[in-house]
Amino acid sequence: MRKLLCFFLLIINISVFGQKLTFSSEILNSTDKDVKEIAAIWKNYFASYASKNDTSITHYWNEEEIKSNFTDIIKYALSPELPIYKTGNHVTFDIRKLDDKFYEIFTEFKLVNDTDKNNIFLIYRICAKKEHGEYKFYNAFYCSKQLLKSFSIGRINYYYPFSYPMDKKSIRDTKKTLATFENIENYYHIKTNSPITYIFANSYDECQAILGIPYTKLRTHFKEAGSSFSRIPCILLSCKPDHLHELIHTLPFNPTAPSLFQEGIATYYGGSGSRDFTENIGLLKKYILENPAINLADFDSNYILLKDGSNPFYTIGAVFIDYAIKIGGAEKVLALFKYPNTNEGIYSAINSELGIEKNNINSFLKESIENYKKEK
Repeated sequence: MRKLLCFFLLIINISVFGQKLTFSSEILNSTDKDVKEIAAIWKNYFASYASKNDTSITHYWNEEEIKSNFTDIIKYALSPELPIYKTGNHVTFDIRKLDDKFYEIFTEFKLVNDTDKNNIFLIYRICAKKEHGEYKFYNAFYCSKQLLKSFSIGRINYYYPFSYPMDKKSIRDTKKTLATFENIENYYHIKTNSPITYIFANSYDECQAILGIPYTKLRTHFKEAGSSFSRIPCILLSCKPDHLHELIHTLPFNPTAPSLFQEGIATYYGGSGSRDFTENIGLLKKYILENPAINLADFDSNYILLKDGSNPFYTIGAVFIDYAIKIGGAEKVLALFKYPNTNEGIYSAINSELGIEKNNINSFLKESIENYKKEK
């Protein structure tokens, strides 16, 4: 769900690097030797993110997850680009036993600029267990996945709760989507070599809880919600096992490329909001008819969720991908991803690679959308 991640980044821009960790009075006054030891290690781990030299961070992690390159996925809770520990106010309010081996660490996260002490943005959970005489941290997912169903297809490892209505049709749809995904990889000669951890559940909020985020202020009941949660390790969250849009986001296109093209290519192949590219073109055409004065070249103002569930920004990006394929195939599409994620970068890419000058973008888009026909 890239919409949420972009919103996170917007907030982070005004609150970054004001990080602070405190503990509840229950933890500070605890006489439990293990709780005190875990709290001290957690404090040191957190502090390591504030230092310029954080190469010793993995020292706090367990050997198994270090070997599988799966250390601390919670740090991506706000954004794949910025560790959560580098910003905001963190209050660790509980350290409790999970079972006879593991402890759980619960922490509230609040924005730096939020004056309401009770306004919790999200709660995250990390586990700890003794390893060679000292406590080491584990992802909450390490513990929760033991309670999930799972299966693997190729390099993709799927996890889902027992309550999810998985049936034979779901398996067929998943395999069909993966075949399409592999065709896209082959077309662009680009592939995610590392394993993909694909978590799907009855809701996006449930996916986050499985991962270690039991509460977030930005909750959603949207059944098509999903996100490429992190790139290393590669983690995908979704409400369904055949979410091609989010699978496209796992491909190693330039992560700093314009989001217009990143969302565009995911929408071109995987649709958006339960509708394929053609259906979204129809919705955008209707939107233009209802708002004839709209300037489609003002990309930022078109990043909105309409009442029908579509996002013009996504579809506009897909129109550019469609045109790039028609005039230059995979090579032309990949060229769009060489530009920076700025308005200047987007306009430069459209001009240099697609031959469309800035003052002609609006008319080009409206004409392309009006005359679009799906190729057989």
